[in-house]
Amino acid sequence: MKHLAPDRVAELGPAWAGSSVNCKPYAVEALIRTRSKSGSEQVTGTFFDAEGRLCVYAVDEGLERASVARFPSQRPPMDAHDTPALQADVAGRLMVMASAHRSRPTWLISPPDGGIEDLSDRTDQLPDEMDGASYPTLIRLSPSNELRLLYRLGVPDRSHWRFTAWQPGSETWSRPRSVLSGMINDSWPAGPYPNQPIILDGDRFGLAYCWRSTSIDGGKTKPMNIGMDYVESTGDLSSVRTGSGVSLFVPVSPANSERVIAVPWGADLMNQSGAAAIDGRIPCFATSWRDESRRSQIQFCWRSETGTWRFVPVTSLAQDSALTGGGTLPTLFSRPFVVAAGGGRVLVLYRTPDAGGRLVAQRLRAPDFNPRKFPPLVLIDGGLDQYEPVAERLSAAQSGWLNVFVQRCAQHLGGDKEEHRASAPARLCSWRIDRLFR
Repeated sequence: MKHLAPDRVAELGPAWAGSSVNCKPYAVEALIRTRSKSGSEQVTGTFFDAEGRLCVYAVDEGLERASVARFPSQRPPMDAHDTPALQADVAGRLMVMASAHRSRPTWLISPPDGGIEDLSDRTDQLPDEMDGASYPTLIRLSPSNELRLLYRLGVPDRSHWRFTAWQPGSETWSRPRSVLSGMINDSWPAGPYPNQPIILDGDRFGLAYCWRSTSIDGGKTKPMNIGMDYVESTGDLSSVRTGSGVSLFVPVSPANSERVIAVPWGADLMNQSGAAAIDGRIPCFATSWRDESRRSQIQFCWRSETGTWRFVPVTSLAQDSALTGGGTLPTLFSRPFVVAAGGGRVLVLYRTPDAGGRLVAQRLRAPDFNPRKFPPLVLIDGGLDQYEPVAERLSAAQSGWLNVFVQRCAQHLGGDKEEHRASAPARLCSWRIDRLFR
C-alpha cells in the first residue's frame, strides 16, 4: 500500500497510553472546529495526558500553534470507557464530558464564546440519573446548531439510551427521555449499542445500532451483538421513523426496531463504530463481521437512492480475529471510523495489524462505493499498537481537510490495571482531502 504522509502535524505532548481511552470512535465528538476569541478557525479536541489529567487543546488552522489546558480527572483513565468528548453550543459555549462508565461524567463548560482556558466544572449540575451513565454523546444538530445529549443507563445486555436537550437560555438540560431501550417488558433483555450519531440536514439525526444479548456456547456465556438496525428522528423526538418512513413510538425496542443489515448470528458483529451522512442526506456506517470464510472484515453500509441498504467489504484480511470475553478487548484491527469528504466521497479509517499497527484510509465514492476503484492508503506507517481512529468528521467536507488525533496506545485484558501507566506522544495530523483522492 502507498504511504501518504500528513501535510501538517501539531505536537500535543505526552498522552496516556496504558489504555485506548483517548482513541475510541464512540467519543462524540473527539475533534471539532471552533472559533478562537479573535474569530479565527481552530481545531479543538480532548485527551488524557501522561499524568491522567483531562486535557483540552486548540490548534490554529495551519496547525502551527497549539495551546493546551489541563484539568484534574476523577480517576486515572485505566478504563477505555472513560473516553473524553466535546462539542460547542449555538452560543459558542465549549463543553467537555469524560470519565463516565456507569458513573457521573466530569462535565466542563465555558462561558459563551469562551476559550479552553475558561472551562469550569459543572459536574454537580447534570441530571441526577447520570450517576449511572456511560458513553455521554454530544450531538450538534444542523443547521440550528442546537445540542442534544445521548447516554446509556444500565449494563451491556440490559440497558437503555437516554436523550436530553441543552437549554442555552437557562443553561440546563431538559427532562431526559429514553430513545432506545432493551428493557421493555414485551421483549427479551438486550442492550442497544449505537454507532456514532448520523447528523442529517433539517435538524434530524439517525442512529445505526446493534443489540447486545448473550448466548450459551459450550456451557459458557458469551456476549452477542445482533443487528444492524436503523432509526431517524427529529431533534426533539417529535417524529421518530424507520429508514423506510414508518412512524415509531419511543423508546425503540427490539420489538419494533427495523433491521437494515441482517448480520448472521454468531458473526462477531462489532459495536460502536463510525457513521456519517454523505452530503448531509445519505446515512452510512461501517462495522465488521465474519464473512463466508469465517474471518472478520470491515464492511461499509449505506442507504441507496432507492431506500434499500447495501454493503461492501472494505478489507480482505487473511488473519483471523475473534472477540472473546467482556470489557474493552484488544483487537487485530480497529473499529472503523467514517468521514464524509464531500461530493459523494467517503473515507473509512482503520488500524491494521501490520508493522505494529498502521493507520489506513480506504477511499470510496458514490454511487457504488466500490473499494476496488481506489486502493487503500497508509496514513501512519506503523507503531500504533491498539489505537483506534478519532477524527474531525462533521466539518471535513466543508474545510477540505482530514484532521486525525494520533498516538500509540495499549489495551490490556485482565490483570492489574494499575500496572498500565505507559505514555506516548500525541499528535494532530492533517491531510488535504483532494490529495487523498488523487
